[in-house]
This record gives sequence, structure tokens and C-alpha cells, in this order.
Amino acid sequence: MSAEHAVQDLLTKQAIHEVVLRYCRGVDRVDRDLIAAAFHPDANCEFGSLLLSGDTIADSIAEAAASNEITTHMVGNALYDLHGSIAHGETYYLSTSVVIGDQGKQLRMRAGRYVDQFEERDGTWKIANRVVVQDWCRFSDLPDLPAGALSFRPGEQGPGDPLYTLLNTDLGSRAAH
Repeated sequence: MSAEHAVQDLLTKQAIHEVVLRYCRGVDRVDRDLIAAAFHPDANCEFGSLLLSGDTIADSIAEAAASNEITTHMVGNALYDLHGSIAHGETYYLSTSVVIGDQGKQLRMRAGRYVDQFEERDGTWKIANRVVVQDWCRFSDLPDLPAGALSFRPGEQGPGDPLYTLLNTDLGSRAAH
């Protein structure tokens, strides 16, 4: 493999990985448009017992995420195999959510994998098919936070999150100060 080809493969794998990261950001921030941007319009997604396709993917996942008080994803091992304009990926995730149910607030931790088929169309990589594999899940009561834990600004669902403030800031004016 030539150095030029190897560099192109690395750039492609990074572009694919950023699709996964943006999807996770979309779920954590309950940003339906960001979730939708990760999938081709005719994509399919097996999400638990739901078999989703097209626009129902982003709508259903955003609705599920909105039912949590907060969700945070961590992405771990990721392996992408390239085959021209198609790629197969396996990305490990750990998702932690504060779930509000009949028993009050609970902490839900899930570990699993996104098993994806990505396709490049019109120069853009997106998910064409996804199976969300849940390898384990645990619920536990959420204890009261210790004193001082609330001194950090909490994350938020939607545009109130500090991320969106940063993304909407003119970075040129910040650098001048």
C-alpha cells in the first residue's frame, strides 16, 4: 500500500469515526438534527426491539433520549474495515443515563457495540445500516450527591448546553482578548 493510499484510508476512517461521535453527541444533547445527520435517508437501524428506518430513526432515538434526565456516551474501541465506498464498523460504547421512573431517579449503565455499515454517497460517509448491540445493562439507585458536587455546571439536553454556546461563539473575537 502506498503512503498516499494509507493516508487516504486514515482520513476515511477518521471521517467515519466522527459520524459515530456526532451521533453520540446528538443523543446526549437530544439534538434530533445531529442524530439524523449520521444516517443516510434510507438507512435502517435495529435499536433494541425497534426496527427503525429513514426519518423515524432520529425521531425515535431523540424521543427515547429526551425521556432521560441526562445521558452521556463514551466511545471506546473502534475498528473500521474499508471496501471502496462501503465500510463496516464495530464501535464499543458505554452509555450512562439518569432515568426517572416509578422508583424515582435511577442510574442506568449500558455497554455495547454499534455494528454499522457505512456508505459514502456524494463524498459524505454516513450510516446505512446499524445494529445496536447491548452486551450488558445495569440499573442502580441514584444516591444524593455529596457536598461540592454541584459546583460544576451540569450538562443539559438541547441548546442550553455549554457546547452550543461555544459553537455559536465567534472564535476570532475570543482570540483577540
